[in-house]
Amino acid sequence: MADGAVFAGSDDHRVYALRARDGARLWDFTTRGVVESGIAVADGTVFAGSADDHVYALRAQAARV
Repeated sequence: MADGAVFAGSDDHRVYALRARDGARLWDFTTRGVVESGIAVADGTVFAGSADDHVYALRAQAARV
């Protein structure tokens, strides 16, 4: 959780940003594999690892509420 948003990875190959106060979807990003790692947020970047052997670095800015 960061800046009023919760970030989560899923078996449907997506990383989700949800507004913490009501669960509304702010954005999602599709990876090429199941998101297997925990999500980390640092300096405005969301990091997620997936089964395609990649770590994705996504801008969290779109998720600020």
